[in-house]
Amino acid sequence: MSTATAGWRRRTRWLRQRSATARRVCLRVLFGDRVGLVVFLACLCFVGLFWRVGTFINDNHTLINALVALSEGHLYIEDPVIGTLEAPGTYLHDGRAYGRNYGQLVYTLPFLWGIQALATVADLGVLLPALWSLLVLALAVQIGRVTDHERLATLLGAGVALIAFAANVAVAHPVQTRVVPLLALQASAAVAAGLTAVLVYRLLGRMHGTRIAVAGGLATVVVSPVGFWATVPKRHVYVVALGAGIVYAFYRSRHRETDGFLSATGFRLLAYVLVGAATWVNGAEGLLLLVGLVVVDLPTASSNDARTLVLIGVALTLSLLPFFATNTLVSGHPLRPPEVLSPFSYPTAENGTAPSASQGGPSSDTLDPNLPPFLGRFEPLLVAISAAFSRFSDQFEHGVRLAVTEPGKILHTFVRGRYVEDVVVDDHSQSVSLAVTEAMPLAGALVGLVPALVASGRRTIAERGQSLSGVRGSPSTATDGLVVAVAILFAMFYLPSFPLNAQVTARYLLILYPSVLYGIARQSAVRRALETNWNRSIWAYACGVLLGTQLLLAVVVGSAFGRGQAIQFHAWLGLGAASLLAAVTVGSTLDDRFDPILAVLLGIAAALGTSFLLLSGISYFQYGQYALPVVETISRHVAVG
Repeated sequence: MSTATAGWRRRTRWLRQRSATARRVCLRVLFGDRVGLVVFLACLCFVGLFWRVGTFINDNHTLINALVALSEGHLYIEDPVIGTLEAPGTYLHDGRAYGRNYGQLVYTLPFLWGIQALATVADLGVLLPALWSLLVLALAVQIGRVTDHERLATLLGAGVALIAFAANVAVAHPVQTRVVPLLALQASAAVAAGLTAVLVYRLLGRMHGTRIAVAGGLATVVVSPVGFWATVPKRHVYVVALGAGIVYAFYRSRHRETDGFLSATGFRLLAYVLVGAATWVNGAEGLLLLVGLVVVDLPTASSNDARTLVLIGVALTLSLLPFFATNTLVSGHPLRPPEVLSPFSYPTAENGTAPSASQGGPSSDTLDPNLPPFLGRFEPLLVAISAAFSRFSDQFEHGVRLAVTEPGKILHTFVRGRYVEDVVVDDHSQSVSLAVTEAMPLAGALVGLVPALVASGRRTIAERGQSLSGVRGSPSTATDGLVVAVAILFAMFYLPSFPLNAQVTARYLLILYPSVLYGIARQSAVRRALETNWNRSIWAYACGVLLGTQLLLAVVVGSAFGRGQAIQFHAWLGLGAASLLAAVTVGSTLDDRFDPILAVLLGIAAALGTSFLLLSGISYFQYGQYALPVVETISRHVAVG
């Protein structure tokens, strides 16, 4: 063997080793393990089934136009590539139009560049089915490796992928390249939804084992409305993903062991860094996450020494720099996000000028005139901070007041939606806005927390009282507190905004759905019922999806339901299932003889959630071209107007 050949083989071996190491690191950092990768791929394959390349809400136009502007090297929007500059979410400052949610847009840029590159070598009408088929194959391979049946799973996956690709290509039609920015936004949102499922899986896996973790992770996208919004490029899915990351990092920060990458302190700092990233997506929701994290983190931390607090402050400040920089470039003030500027409008015939951009933003009031001199130089910044927190506290206080004085508001937001004429008119005379429980019947199981908490409270009082040391000693209990705090903050902050049109599944409260799944998984009665009756639950879910979805579709189409009637039909079914589930969950908490029934009802309620997602994607809401042409062909015959 020549020296050159031997050297080439050594370099090849070295590259293979480094490549394998890089893959292991990526797998561990992004997905935790191979099962996490399976959860991620399964979620992407699921949302691909009803991926529609179109704009669901007209403020998607703003994000598309802002993304194109950002890819061209500037924040302001010159000529819109879709719609007009008067789309909701476009703002005016110094005569220029700007978008919003710039953190979301920066995250989407790599997707835009990647899709643009692929679009130069293949037609998107063929490329999208090909990518979905590759995802199916990758999922099959990973399932095979997890179950030690790699050869069989690979063969089956390859067969399904080839058949699906051939069927889609047979009815494929061209997709215009002008939709590439929209595709990039949708792809980034779908990946964010998949990562949310992975984070839920990793969190529950450390708490309660693989089986419960897989169920909770998949349910995040396949059962809850997170799957509905996974391909609609709104900010909500991104904030949910970052919120899940904050909760996971917080939980890991309560454990002293390291995973080789970050220590407990490192995870604590990571939680605050993710708050900064969420703020860059949406300032108000970033503030909600920050408040929730601070009020739980500081009292329950094992140590709040000066060094740790300084590190937290530095990490949070550095993570907020992109937010401050973007605001400064757009509005001229680091604490003045685009959302507080004046909405863009074209010049009117009366005065020929556009409205002033000076509306909104921080108050022009001054602080205390007796402010110490060393603070006086920071007065503009302090005024802006005071104004931001004032708006936040006023909105939150309003929500709390409504919750106390108008309990019906809580009922209509979380249990049963109501007919509101103004909202229905904006929704094209269709009553399509569902309450939280209607959109995800699994939420009924959350009622089981009541007797569980009562029993737990009695044990706590009997054993150690209500001391803070008990909370500090329990990472799970502290994490429970964080999830509850964030859920309450979001619920009270947005409660005054409801009812609104184009909500469908209370999208402003999207972060509550993973929180509800977390609360369900934390109940010992639910875990016991699933562990001991796993097969019953799986069969109930499978039958509910495979047979129940067809039955629901037959009823909707056969009865000539309109979209509003079809969705309200789902609402009543969901409420019925949630009510039964709530009663049986309470019964199972008190007596384990209810466990088999509980397992079946969990499967049925989950199946109703999945059926709603599938029928919404294929039958109820049709806009744009489908990523999978076969699904589009089917949807034409089952469309509900």
